[in-house]
Amino acid sequence: MKPHLKLVASTMALAVLVACQPTGTSGPGAAAGASAEASAAVPGPAPVTVDASEGVDGYVARATALRDALSPGADVATLRHDAEALMELGATLVPAFVERHPHCEGYLAAALQVRGTWPSLDLATIERDYHHDGVLPQVADSGVCYHMKDLVTHPATVLVLLKDARPDHAKARHEIDEVIEHAGFVARSTQP
Repeated sequence: MKPHLKLVASTMALAVLVACQPTGTSGPGAAAGASAEASAAVPGPAPVTVDASEGVDGYVARATALRDALSPGADVATLRHDAEALMELGATLVPAFVERHPHCEGYLAAALQVRGTWPSLDLATIERDYHHDGVLPQVADSGVCYHMKDLVTHPATVLVLLKDARPDHAKARHEIDEVIEHAGFVARSTQP
């Protein structure tokens, strides 16, 4: 593997690892505080765990399950968990994609920033900055890069939609329908 690709792969692996770690305090007394918090906490969805070996097929399976679950009355915490897992799975697919399409490296590295910024974004901003590449660098032959980017951007958009007091489930389902199409392009562009 080329040195710059190793750096991208290790940086993305570290980002996924950090994103999947629980937050909290450390140091003396942290265990006592954590046990008090744990007894008072309401159980929620399990931490997000994904594995790049799920590949595009696993991505499509997760996306389809999320699309089918996106309906009024569904548990929003579970929907958010599933959308976050889908976004993280998309991120784990980037290093292998960049090996096949190295010209996408900078573009996809910038696109992955949505994983940390989505909580502060509204729908118009995520559309402008990530769907329409407002904050992303220009790249030659960007079409192939664009489809990979959307495997992270569309689940992030679902997360933005689910932040609202009254989530737009129909729009969220549409986002997932679109990302399933993008996944098909990604699968074809990574075939030998």
